[in-house]
Amino acid sequence: MKRIVTFILAAATCVGAADIEAGKHYDFFQKNGQNVLGAEVLAETPVDYTIRLAYVPTPIKILKANLVERPKLSATQPHVSNGVKLRRDFVLYGAVAYAAFNSGTVASIFRSGYRISAGVDWLPLQKPFWRIHAVTATVAFSRFAESPRYIQIVDLHAGPRFFLGQWNYLGTRFFASPLVGLAYVNLHGYTFDSSYFNLTTLAAVQAEKRLGPVSIIVQITANSLFDKSQVFTSTALGLAATYPLTAGAGQLYD
Repeated sequence: MKRIVTFILAAATCVGAADIEAGKHYDFFQKNGQNVLGAEVLAETPVDYTIRLAYVPTPIKILKANLVERPKLSATQPHVSNGVKLRRDFVLYGAVAYAAFNSGTVASIFRSGYRISAGVDWLPLQKPFWRIHAVTATVAFSRFAESPRYIQIVDLHAGPRFFLGQWNYLGTRFFASPLVGLAYVNLHGYTFDSSYFNLTTLAAVQAEKRLGPVSIIVQITANSLFDKSQVFTSTALGLAATYPLTAGAGQLYD
């Protein structure tokens, strides 16, 4: 019998709590007379409310047992914008890859090399818009050598990261990124050294697997350098990892 009564009371509590909406502002009237007006409700549990006040830097809790009555909806509510709300969530990115030139005169000189990159993904939206998952900015260092000759490249790229789809069986998500940027090239030959800047593009296709807060990525990238007389292209196959820099970034797209 006690279990039945407990269940009925719990159900009644849940039904009564349904009209308290997170994000809206409420007035709290406490038994000690210290009333809290216009507080934004962040969360509710069976015993308390977590609220935020404009003049308090951190959220606070109010016990339900200390209230005279249920919170009342405040007369003044925050303005709700119908436009797109941008978020400030960021993900740190790092990768290493095996790389090889595919075209250009350097392809016959330098067989292969490596590419190390790092960057940040900005996740501006709660859900993909036109399949845009993030805005990516990366910096990379590449080196191709055939002793004593070598070519070293430092490049900066930026652009969108598109969500292509998800394979639920393995929990793998697929992305593609078309990026543009600027590259600094240092070429060392038998008898000369040359350094210059070039426009560059990079296309990446990625398969991402989430492992706790960290994501492991297998990716293929195609990089093009637009020289004055020709275009150099290279392809890289590598592994990458991402880690959320903000709490919201770890929750998006789960």
